Amino acid sequence: MCRSDSPSPTQAGAERALRAAGFEVTVQQEASALTTAGTVTKQIPEAGTNAVKGSKVTIYVATGKATVPNVIGKSKAVATSELQSLGLRVTVVSIVHSSTVGVVFEQSPSSGTSVDRNSLVTIKVAK
Repeated sequence: MCRSDSPSPTQAGAERALRAAGFEVTVQQEASALTTAGTVTKQIPEAGTNAVKGSKVTIYVATGKATVPNVIGKSKAVATSELQSLGLRVTVVSIVHSSTVGVVFEQSPSSGTSVDRNSLVTIKVAK
């Protein structure tokens, strides 16, 4: 048994350290615009866990991108907060529309789109 510690926050450093300790390393990409691309965000088993030499350790590495969530139907405040929490900038356009006042009825880019950190998302809100 040995500890599955990864002392490096970077993918290359973590892989090197884990392989040197005798582990098989698997890398999974993880959308995370709040973390610099190439930074390890977590590992399984968790760092410090005793594991059998030769066992698999999966490290999750930030892509530096975020997946735009669907904010249509949410209030302006909730939509803005949700987008900003992902490291995205928000522009609000208020337009006379048949939707409920203060609710997002359109967004760009659309939900599910992968974007870089600090990208701009435009939401249209009924007024």
